[in-house]
Amino acid sequence: MGSLTLSSAWLSLPATKDGTPAQCHSCGSAAAFEQLADQRAFGTALYWRAACEWILGYFQAESPALRLHAISQANLPEHHADAVASVERALALVEVVGQPINELEILHSAAHVRNLTGRHQAALARCQNGLRLARNLEVAASDADWPAILGDTYHDLGRYRDAADYLSNALPIFEDHFMNRAHALCLLKLGYSYQPMADREAAIMRLNESLAIFEELQLSHHAQRVRDTIVSCRNRL
Repeated sequence: MGSLTLSSAWLSLPATKDGTPAQCHSCGSAAAFEQLADQRAFGTALYWRAACEWILGYFQAESPALRLHAISQANLPEHHADAVASVERALALVEVVGQPINELEILHSAAHVRNLTGRHQAALARCQNGLRLARNLEVAASDADWPAILGDTYHDLGRYRDAADYLSNALPIFEDHFMNRAHALCLLKLGYSYQPMADREAAIMRLNESLAIFEELQLSHHAQRVRDTIVSCRNRL
């Protein structure tokens, strides 16, 4: 796959000292850096994961590898243009071979990549494409996490009421499926959305709910981020 350019040192994929393949450590590293809220390290670890899994033959097609590669690039500011190119290439591939379910997943990633790279109007267009496809496939839009990605997109566009509405719709989805970290992040984003609408009390309520989950999950960096936001919000009351 031409877009995954690797140094020769990668090609042998040596095991680490404990005998675990490097690919396994790249997966663990990505999760660890995401929990630490270190965007650059997370993006780099995801790139390594995509590269390793491609070499090891974990992907049956090029499009899912490109999708993961695009998300890794989107977390690295100097590779934002490459991220968009990668995810669009992935989308074009699934459209050509006629894989609508995979297309739905990649449309979601395309919206996510555009939000990460600051292309929010384009993200909204991809969300709308995804919702239309979900309806055509008779797939519940909630199953594809569209309320959450739409909430993110509207928030970044400054449409805070729309953001709050979609994020509120996403909350029970995460809760019902015991997706605790996603639930906490959704509550945090709801808090962010209420702040510009001058609804400080609603913002603090959602932030406190978010904090309780992050503390239970022992995600200290996320918890501290929420505490700081609560203090800032209370100072403005």
